[in-house]
Amino acid sequence: MKEKFIKILLFICLSISLLADETDNYTFSKTKIADSSQLINEKFNEYLQKGIDDANLLNRGNNKKVLYKSLKKYITDKASKDSIITDLYKDKNIDMININKSDSIYKNWTLKEGLSLGRKNTFIGSVINFSDVQIGVDKLEHMFRTGGILFNALDRGWEFNHVLKLSYFMERWLLGGNRIGASIISYGDLAANFNGIRLWNDLLGNYPDPLGREIKPYIVFKDNLWYLENQVDLRNYIDESFNERINNSIFSHKSSIKKFKKNVNKAKEEGIVENVGYSENKEIMDNLILKYGEYSKNIINSN
Repeated sequence: MKEKFIKILLFICLSISLLADETDNYTFSKTKIADSSQLINEKFNEYLQKGIDDANLLNRGNNKKVLYKSLKKYITDKASKDSIITDLYKDKNIDMININKSDSIYKNWTLKEGLSLGRKNTFIGSVINFSDVQIGVDKLEHMFRTGGILFNALDRGWEFNHVLKLSYFMERWLLGGNRIGASIISYGDLAANFNGIRLWNDLLGNYPDPLGREIKPYIVFKDNLWYLENQVDLRNYIDESFNERINNSIFSHKSSIKKFKKNVNKAKEEGIVENVGYSENKEIMDNLILKYGEYSKNIINSN
């Protein structure tokens, strides 16, 4: 069973690796963006309710596998016309900056640095303001989708530390960290994955929260039906660790490191960006390290 799960996981990750977006939290870091957290919270709970309604229509009792499958249709399926990610991109009420590669911090990335990001007109992930934290929309996708995949491993009996190793393996070899992608290993992605595991776990309250937070399950089963008993507030899962300007990425190839450092230094000189990385965001980063405790080494770049 474990071997079958890994094969399915590899197929999923290889399938989405060519579609993986990279975020630029540098170029428009000083641009004011309206806070969309309330609207996104409302949408997330609406789509949760749709999934719950579908699961109840199947009349399979408290079978959590049926519930999770119904939820994922609306929460993780980027290709679906009726999913939260599709909705976010379409909703004109969400203040969102779409970045052209030619304007981005990765503007001179070539096929040598990564086949996906190296293409001339490749897509750079859009950025939004979530409760005064600038994040890429791709971080929501990581939290919802990759977090869901990783939670499945936890739910199948994997030890939590092994799940975190799987998260890194996916980021390094199957998503942005390889040359098919962008040669970028994003700690922001790893933080989103980690909090995605927490989010999926909290839906039913299956296991203790790794950060020790005690809350009632969001979804409960009573009178032979699933109910969304408590509204989800995504602010409990999203913080500055998602912002790649603060929680810097690392790069898997020397040419990528050289270009990135040069581009950031030039952007600083031009006044486009400031406060990059741990040393220039020490108070924020130290608070994140304190928050995540023993797991900070897995999701926070303190170098």
